[in-house]
Amino acid sequence: MYIVYVLYLLMTGKNHLNMSYLKKNESLFIKLFAFFALGVAGYIDLVHSKNTILEDPFLLGAFSMSIACVLTLINPKIYYIHTAMFFFILTKLISQYTHSKHYDFWGHPVHPLH
Repeated sequence: MYIVYVLYLLMTGKNHLNMSYLKKNESLFIKLFAFFALGVAGYIDLVHSKNTILEDPFLLGAFSMSIACVLTLINPKIYYIHTAMFFFILTKLISQYTHSKHYDFWGHPVHPLH
């Protein structure tokens, strides 16, 4: 909810925003938006493929990272990102294994569509 308020203040140009808070948490905001964008891209990729969420769980890992960023912004005493990063890497490895069946090391299709 706080992020929606921050975005509202940025869009309306009001100066009620604590700029030192933004500067201190700049990397968290960048991670939040980047991992959210990765999650959306992973969802789009999953919808357009024949894989299931268990075969290509990349979007779950990306969205877990964005949720961890929000939780860390809310409670900076606990660094949720460390645990979420472990889950993100695990889901990336599963997705990579799924996609590696379609391409060889050099990126050539293993099963051409001829």
